[in-house]
Amino acid sequence: MRILFLSAVLPMTWGTEVRAFRFLEYLTKGHEVDLLSFQAWPGPCPPRPAQEALLADLRARCRDVTVVPLPGLAAWGNCLCNSISEEPFLVAFYRSDAMRSMIDERLARGKYDLVWVNGLPMAQYASGSPAPTLLDAGSCAARRCLRLSRLPQHLPRRTFYRGEAARILSYEARVLPAFSRCLVGSARTREELWQIAPDAAIQVVPNTLELTRLQPLPSPGMGGRGAVSPCRRLRLAFTGDLFSEPHRDAARYLCRRILPRVRRVLPHAEALIVGPGQPRSLRGLARLPGVTVTGYVPNPQTPLAAASMVLCPLRADAGFPVHVLEAMACGKPVIASPLVVDGLGLRPDDPVVVAATADEFADRATALLTHPHLAESLGGRGRRLVLERFDRRAVADRLDDILAHLVPEPRPRLAAVR
Repeated sequence: MRILFLSAVLPMTWGTEVRAFRFLEYLTKGHEVDLLSFQAWPGPCPPRPAQEALLADLRARCRDVTVVPLPGLAAWGNCLCNSISEEPFLVAFYRSDAMRSMIDERLARGKYDLVWVNGLPMAQYASGSPAPTLLDAGSCAARRCLRLSRLPQHLPRRTFYRGEAARILSYEARVLPAFSRCLVGSARTREELWQIAPDAAIQVVPNTLELTRLQPLPSPGMGGRGAVSPCRRLRLAFTGDLFSEPHRDAARYLCRRILPRVRRVLPHAEALIVGPGQPRSLRGLARLPGVTVTGYVPNPQTPLAAASMVLCPLRADAGFPVHVLEAMACGKPVIASPLVVDGLGLRPDDPVVVAATADEFADRATALLTHPHLAESLGGRGRRLVLERFDRRAVADRLDDILAHLVPEPRPRLAAVR
């Protein structure tokens, strides 16, 4: 099968594009894939030698990789001109005549069996395709903007997010039914999008993990059963991309609202914030009592080894919460907000502790810190759940069925990812 893969941002193994990279990795094992992407990176731009190595890796996987420049002035100019239209700024930012011409040329001279669209910003380029089109929406963008508007921030920003949510809502209702199939990461997202576009063909395909690199981490030393050892460090860890506003809000919420409540009962409790972010934001967190900030680390497992548990108090969507799954795969107990649990598609009896308020997070964290054997059991059951539900072999079967339905020509099943 020949597939044209369209992406606004280069699919990479970090940041917001992990899901896209895993799908691209799957598709290139048994099909001919042409990747068309803007020259944009998920997060900070890597150094030039690293950029060349990362692009070389993509070219080794795909039949062809074409990168289209995205001039910053032109992109922001699109947004400025878009201020009086009903099109979302999320879509206008990636409007490009060069990308449109490139895609039209590819579709005219190359017979593709499927056009795979990564993310809502690229949906504008799928119209007119003679081949079936698949949109990996991941999440409901309108609901994501609406939740962002409710975070504590300046009024102009909250007003912008509310307006953008209304624009995206109308855009999703118009665009989603035009695709042959839409993929989302959870059943909750599917229900949200069906409320917006009830005629859209939406299917749940969860994220996958590279489980071979995620080994169970040892539990921090503990005293007797049900007791806290005086030499044991009580660390509540949060991992995420602090360039993202939802992750910055969650880190601040943990350090300023949850940790002080835990320290009233356990004065030596600490918070460990792991992940890249703006230096000013990281320094502000590091100045808070009991908080340690690592910034970017090549292997997050190293700092997580000393953590007692992982907290994820997200109050707005930040894409699929892959950091939570990675913590669970490492055997760490997890306390998460309902938004995270729903985003993972977990059930009430699954081994993740749910907390909705700062008091609930603090109470549940204190209970696990004072009963480490319960925390260890929770972590072990969480790892088993991830191995069963989020292993890429199980997801490969779902994608095989989707591709067989969209392009029913006979072809061998993909054994390379088993």
